[in-house]
Amino acid sequence: MSDLDKMCGMWENEDKNGNKYFNGKLKDGTKMVMFVNSFKDKETSPDFYLYKDESSAEGKDLPI
Repeated sequence: MSDLDKMCGMWENEDKNGNKYFNGKLKDGTKMVMFVNSFKDKETSPDFYLYKDESSAEGKDLPI
């Protein structure tokens, strides 16, 4: 575990349609959001996608 660098904690949330997502903030203040891959079409596809939330820098809300 000592070779791992903790980037941020993630909090579980739910959008207005009941879909779960996670959000957190990096050490430098960059906001991150992670969604379940609802378009997973094969076993080798990722389970989640992690995005940098640039909406807060532009004064917009996430489209969820």
